[in-house]
Amino acid sequence: MKRGQIATPPITAGALRGITRSVVFDIAAELGIKISEPELTRHDLYIADEAFLTGTAAEVIPVIKVDGRTIGNGKPGEITNRTIARFRELTRESGTPIFRSDRTRVGRESKRHASCQLNLLPLCGLIDQTCCATFVNAMMRRFF
Repeated sequence: MKRGQIATPPITAGALRGITRSVVFDIAAELGIKISEPELTRHDLYIADEAFLTGTAAEVIPVIKVDGRTIGNGKPGEITNRTIARFRELTRESGTPIFRSDRTRVGRESKRHASCQLNLLPLCGLIDQTCCATFVNAMMRRFF
């Protein structure tokens, strides 16, 4: 993001036309945030005010460093935080529940399904910076 506008790689650059991406587009429209789909370079990421990635398992995850360079002030930005907050609201309000409030899977009385819990909890709170950096670098290799 730069100057309050979200820039994302176009589908033609290899981005998936996924549900999470589509929901983030809807959230941006709802929040009055413009989205563009230019061909992006690493430099665009280096000079961004803030950045985030989307994905099915990751949902919406802030990016605070790319190639060891701090993005913005090194913390998730306002647009990122607003997008994450609205995304979480929507996931609580709609869709088919797969977990109860005690985090047990619907259809199971007592067992937790540990491998699915990552999809329910904020990913950035569960993984360390090394994992985040690996994820970001893998995404950058795909698009740049």
